[in-house]
Amino acid sequence: MESPDEEGHAGSIAGKIAAIEDIDQLVISRVRDYPGEVRVLCMPDHLTPIAIKTHVGEPVPFVLAGAGIASSRATGFDEDAAAATGLRVDPGFGVMQLLLG
Repeated sequence: MESPDEEGHAGSIAGKIAAIEDIDQLVISRVRDYPGEVRVLCMPDHLTPIAIKTHVGEPVPFVLAGAGIASSRATGFDEDAAAATGLRVDPGFGVMQLLLG
């Protein structure tokens, strides 16, 4: 889903917020409520801060939820909340090991 990235390139905070809210409402909420034992990983491929309108190589926040996944006790879904968990997956492809167990 490219809309938050495009809004970051445009420097539009309102557009980026709306794009993320749309993804949460139309996609994440449906996956979260899916019946059965599933695991879900939701993460961006990179950050595009609206202040600089280009990609940066900083760590990205992610949500990993489902059967057998322990809570990180994150208080939100943003860069600050992700950093506060102390969880950092490096190299990044290691997140697939967390998803697959």
